[in-house]
Amino acid sequence: VNGKVNTLNGKDDIAEAVAVAGGKIVSVGTTGSIEEILDKESKIIDLQGKTVLPGFVESHCHPSMAGLKLCFEVDVRNAASIDDIIDLLRQKAETLPNGKWVKGFGYNDQRLEERRHPTRWDLDKATTSHPVFLGRTDGHLAVTNSLGLSMAKITKSTADPAGGRFDRDPNTGEPTGVLRETAQGRVKALIPQYSVGKIKNGLVAACRQLAAWGITSFHDAAVDHDSMIAYQELLAEKQLPLRVAMMIPGNPMLELAGYLEELKVLGIRAGFGNDRLRFYGTKFLCDGSMSGWTAALYEPYANAPDEYGIIVSSEEELTNGIVEAHKAGLRPVTHAIGDR
Repeated sequence: VNGKVNTLNGKDDIAEAVAVAGGKIVSVGTTGSIEEILDKESKIIDLQGKTVLPGFVESHCHPSMAGLKLCFEVDVRNAASIDDIIDLLRQKAETLPNGKWVKGFGYNDQRLEERRHPTRWDLDKATTSHPVFLGRTDGHLAVTNSLGLSMAKITKSTADPAGGRFDRDPNTGEPTGVLRETAQGRVKALIPQYSVGKIKNGLVAACRQLAAWGITSFHDAAVDHDSMIAYQELLAEKQLPLRVAMMIPGNPMLELAGYLEELKVLGIRAGFGNDRLRFYGTKFLCDGSMSGWTAALYEPYANAPDEYGIIVSSEEELTNGIVEAHKAGLRPVTHAIGDR
């Protein structure tokens, strides 16, 4: 009550108060009209003139990934330089036994003083006793140190994988540790997976952050097997505070398996679930990210004249997957960033 309620009802009507029962809005009007329907069980929130908006819907985010990073990995988003990143990773390594993975996330080469990606040799300054995996802010690139490359058996003679690329020193041909798109998979396969319990912890943390921004519904744009279990357990335990629509990978994406054939066999269709948790669609991946220079372009990037991006899925694979998903009622959803 006692607020400025933007209804967004097509007429841009502004009300003073809203009544909610059973999770749904039952009345919108003046403070006086709403007070008439209250009873002793009603919880009253005096807005003191503040504005109320309908909850925002986030149509593409990754809480099942981001929550884990927020809870269990080294956050380097505010690092101003590669030296800052090295210091943060070193501090984490000092708390772990030798051989344990040090995982970091959120660097943006365009915001670093050096205006470049960290390399294996940079990360070696943080630790040579721990393998390191550092993800870029967009998730489409990552960097590992020399120990990580060695464990993954990636050398100058290792061929680039389909849909990915190992960056190499232009003079020696040695891998620099920068892993683009599917090239991350060879290293990620060596990193122990998070348990369903930890995924649940991450999802709760991510939901709290989203709610703080006014987001009440979201589409998780890549839900794997264990994350689907985590979502279902949170729902059953009444610990899922926001409404979730899940996209299930149709083709393999980075390190995620594709589930198109399994979904077809099960007969699940888009929309299956309830108003709290439902299956939204089957996701396919064409290319990468614009800021990471892996979005596929016809013309080279203005600030990288030899770079045209990366096609992650072949035309044949993409066509077959989308047609099959459409025929099965699985609503194809396609990540396609660059014009190519």
